[in-house]
Amino acid sequence: MIRTPVRHSHQLGQLHQACQASGLPWVSYRLPGETEPITSIQLDPELAYFDSNAAGGFVISPFDFPEKKAFWLKNDLTLQGFAPDLQFARTAQLRPAQLLVLAKLHEQFKKNLPELACSSLPPADRVHQTLYERQVEAALLAINAGKLEKVVLSRTETIPLNENQQPVQLFEALCALYPAAFVSIYQLPGIGCWIGASPELLLARHGEQVESMSLAGTLTQPQGEAVWQSKEQHEQQIVTRYIAEQFRACGLDVSIGEQETIQAGQVYHLRNRISAKGQATVYELVHRLHPTPAICGYPVAAARAFIHEHEQHNREFYAGFLGPVDEQGDARLYVNLRAARLEKTQARLYLGGGIVAGSQPTAEWEETRAKAATLLAAIHHAGIST
Repeated sequence: MIRTPVRHSHQLGQLHQACQASGLPWVSYRLPGETEPITSIQLDPELAYFDSNAAGGFVISPFDFPEKKAFWLKNDLTLQGFAPDLQFARTAQLRPAQLLVLAKLHEQFKKNLPELACSSLPPADRVHQTLYERQVEAALLAINAGKLEKVVLSRTETIPLNENQQPVQLFEALCALYPAAFVSIYQLPGIGCWIGASPELLLARHGEQVESMSLAGTLTQPQGEAVWQSKEQHEQQIVTRYIAEQFRACGLDVSIGEQETIQAGQVYHLRNRISAKGQATVYELVHRLHPTPAICGYPVAAARAFIHEHEQHNREFYAGFLGPVDEQGDARLYVNLRAARLEKTQARLYLGGGIVAGSQPTAEWEETRAKAATLLAAIHHAGIST
């Protein structure tokens, strides 16, 4: 177990609490391979929505996009690192009204508020093993009847938190434990606080260069080299085929990289990097891509209908997408996986797995337990680091 001390989380947590006390939306995120997080704050409590004109901000989308709108946080204030200092924030572009909000934020920051107050929510519908396995069996019947080729079924699990643990400590623990993941924590007024560590890039755009990945098939810790069966190969090929088709439908030239095995927390996945070139906006591309078969199923419409009929909970932001979009319209968006909604004394984990022909109900249950280990490790790590 890595035991990286919590270095500056009090100061970052203080900033989060100041934003909450001021009623402002905020996000802190750490890109894969980077060492320091970025915090973006919108100096206006009114939430906006992601659209084709969005640039210079951060998008947070629910699973049910585009039927449900994605939120757009304007990047009014950006700070870097685990010890951000509002005194050094760039304010030249701020309007007078925003400067007044910033002054109030300074006052809240100086109060040394101790922790982020997560909202208390009604109990979630939790799917225990027997019910989850029955849902998998229902999915297999639909697959065998030719109605589906794949469907992703998710469940929730509620984990108690140590009363001394603060959300920012979980964020820093995820950053320390999973350097190759996109780690995020955010709070939207009236909606709640979410945290996650995603291994899956949905879309990266830089000018005419576009990148995505097909990430599917799961193995728990193998003894020796990972050996992939036809079931996992088939599941991953569905995703690869779909993403390439959506890029081509946008008029892009597509190139598919070699299949590889990657580790994501306590599990392993198959991955193909998919690159493309051409003129397409981020908004157009995510409308084509989301939801991919990696987090929904295939055919997509049939899989979404099956999910809404059989899952016992609202996915909310789980399996949606999130990430920064700069002023030029370039972006790095990730699928919201290994995600949890933080409450006052507990974390509500969202866990899922892909069901295809050959899936075994008990094995699928165990796969969701293995995926839970990513967040459980962070909770434990934050506890021993305090």
